[in-house]
Order: sequence, then structure tokens, then C-alpha cells
Amino acid sequence: MWAIVAVLSAFFLSIRDISTKSSKVTGLKSAYFTLLIIQPLSLIIIYNEFQWFEFELLTVLLIASLLDSLAIVAYSYAIKAGKVSESAPILCFIPVFQLGINFWWYGGVPSFLSLFGVILSIVFVMYSYKFNVKNMLSNLSSLLMVCVAFCWSISSMFHKNGAQALGPILWTCLVVSTSFVLVTFYILIFTKENLSTEGIQMNIVTSLAHFMTLITFYWASSLGNVAFVSVIRRLSALFSALFSTILLKETVSNRQWIGIVGVMLGASLVVLGV
Repeated sequence: MWAIVAVLSAFFLSIRDISTKSSKVTGLKSAYFTLLIIQPLSLIIIYNEFQWFEFELLTVLLIASLLDSLAIVAYSYAIKAGKVSESAPILCFIPVFQLGINFWWYGGVPSFLSLFGVILSIVFVMYSYKFNVKNMLSNLSSLLMVCVAFCWSISSMFHKNGAQALGPILWTCLVVSTSFVLVTFYILIFTKENLSTEGIQMNIVTSLAHFMTLITFYWASSLGNVAFVSVIRRLSALFSALFSTILLKETVSNRQWIGIVGVMLGASLVVLGV
């Protein structure tokens, strides 16, 4: 059962990639409406399922939501700045960053298999760019997605605690609602962003896909081994590349396909070696 739910999480993640790319709005506005659209459902669930929790967990919620807010804004810019087939697979670096954070924060020594997975992931990303570092660093979409992967690798550590304490559905709702408040506050205080609803139709799909990929990921994690769930979820890179060629008419070279599969393999080895 957990494997099926994990595949669904990967599927919804790829749908979020494609719908974000297809949307007519970008950046802050895209992030704002993605979070706004899901608020009615989120608030209803919070109202019906709410339970009091300690101040320590509130701190965890605020930190996780802030990181997710930064990630979803950067993600919205990244997807629009380049090809989905190039930027989406970068999220496979999440396990790589998690390994480094675990070593730095907890002193956990990575296994040989995990280290090999890290090296493999880096090699295949370089292979995708023909080992041209200048081209890789000049690709804004990929650089932004690296930032997204880094933010989500940190926030996932907080999400695990929150989901275990309150349950995956309630925790997801609290996170998306808190993130919405943070993004809205930033827009109203520090920017002059035009928040007209013109062209936001595709954001409805993005919002629902964002909500569903979080819930299914936490659900699958509660049913099975988190490491195996994370491995299966990396299928989103393959799904996104495939859907981008079909729905967005993007051209994916053989080198890129090899790079995508290689990065997925590297990420899987990182997780399995933990």
C-alpha cells in the first residue's frame, strides 16, 4: 500500500511541475495563489481536526513554514525560468543535502553506499551539462532549484516531527496556511505585487497538486519505511521529464535522459545507504 501512495506522491509532484510551468503567473504571485486557493479546504480541516500543541512544536511549525515559503517562491521562478525537464530532476539532490545536514547537525557518518550515491548524482548532473561548469552556473532555473532542494531538505527534518505529533493531514494544513500568511505579509509590506486574478486558472491545478503531494508523502511515510518512500518519490523527475515532452513539447536529449536516470539512481543510493 505504501508503495502505491509513494508513486501517487511522485505523480502529484510532477503535475505540480507541469501546471506551474503552464501557468500565466510567475514568482511571488504564483506562490501566493497556489497557497491561497487551497486555504478554504485547509482551514476547514484545521477547524475540525485542531489539537493544542506545545510551544516547541509551534517553533518547528514557523521554521518549517518559513523554509517552505522561500522554497515555493524560488520554485515558481525556477520552473518558469527554464525547461521542466532540466530543472525538476535537480530535486533529486534533496537526499544529498539531507545526508550532509545529518552529518553536520547530528554527526551521523554516511555509509560508503551513500557517499557513492552523492558522487554519482554530481557526476550525472555534470554529464547533463556536458561537464561545462560555466553553462551549469549560468542556468538560473537549475541554480534556483538547487536552493529549493536545499530548503526542502532542511524543512523535511522539521516536517517529520510535526507529522508524527499531529498527523500528516493536520500538519500539512497548518504548514500551507502558515506559509500563506508569511508570503502574504511579505507581499503586502515589502512589494507592490499586482494580485489580480487574471491568468490564475492553472494555479488551481498547481495548488491541489501541491496539497496532494504533501499529504501522500506523509501518508506513505507513516505506512512504510521513509527511506524507501523517498526513493520511489524520486520517480517524479522521470514523470516530469516525460510529461514535459508530451504536454509542453519540450525536447529532451538522450544525454538529458541518461542524466535524469543517473541522478535518480544516485539519490536512491544515498537514501538506501542511510
